[in-house]
Amino acid sequence: MAGDLLGRRALNRATPARPLLLHQWVAPRQYAIVNAIGLSQHSLLLALAMSTSAALITALGSWRLAYFIQAGAFLVQTIAWLIVARQDKIPLPGAQQAIQEQQGSPIRALRVYPQGWFLGVVMFALSATWTALVTFLPTLLLDSRGMAPTSSGPLLGFLYYGLIPGGLLAGVLEKRVQHRQFLLWIPALCNMLLGLAITYTTTPWLLMVLLTGVGLVWIASPIMEILPFELPDIHPREVAVIVSLVRTLSGLGFAIGPLVTGVVAQWTGSLQTGLLVLCLLTGVGVIAGLCYPSHTQTRHDSAASADLG
Repeated sequence: MAGDLLGRRALNRATPARPLLLHQWVAPRQYAIVNAIGLSQHSLLLALAMSTSAALITALGSWRLAYFIQAGAFLVQTIAWLIVARQDKIPLPGAQQAIQEQQGSPIRALRVYPQGWFLGVVMFALSATWTALVTFLPTLLLDSRGMAPTSSGPLLGFLYYGLIPGGLLAGVLEKRVQHRQFLLWIPALCNMLLGLAITYTTTPWLLMVLLTGVGLVWIASPIMEILPFELPDIHPREVAVIVSLVRTLSGLGFAIGPLVTGVVAQWTGSLQTGLLVLCLLTGVGVIAGLCYPSHTQTRHDSAASADLG
């Protein structure tokens, strides 16, 4: 859990910079595959963290030491970025100047592009289910089956195992699925249904399958991150605002998921009921996905030059 939260917080802090860096370092047609590779790498690190945390803490006798060992992976990645991403090596050196010369406040994007709010609500729903399961599923399994955290902890790793190779499919889906609604409401619906099934499942092998399914739902998330680039006449700094909005609502979902589950569990005296209510509430993501425009209004491949205008 500590590794998961560390990764999410680090990712959220970098959110405003990500779309601007994409403009400088990557061709528009490659945005989806870059995000997909990032998702696979992110999933690999967190799969290792989730699968080994309980055993590592037990072996070391200190959760603090285990935490710092896991944090070392992020330190290595930071050092690698400082070495590779030198400012004087930017492939598109004019991109930075074009971004700086853009007029007006990018905050207007929150009003002009309501699509960003729909994207944010979908990510809110996915995130709330994720953290509710990560936080409370081990306790539920301990209470219902007497399964120790050292056994249930590795089960949570299946949230990530499918994403390690599967995340790369995002680049394929981005090009094949022209109806952008499908990339939102279908993952949201699967997320809700899988969460409900997990709430009533105690068989380990079936939990592995269902948790893998919840993870695979996130294959669509790299595509959601580039949908703001497709909004008509949007500028890079406005893309950063929309992406930040989506990440903010996603972070809110990460916080709200365990909170709502815990409150309902306390009121009803049933942790299972708390998870059930939370999963049902995430159905708002399905509604938001259906409200998103069904077709791409502008393709970033054909608007590469406009992106810098």
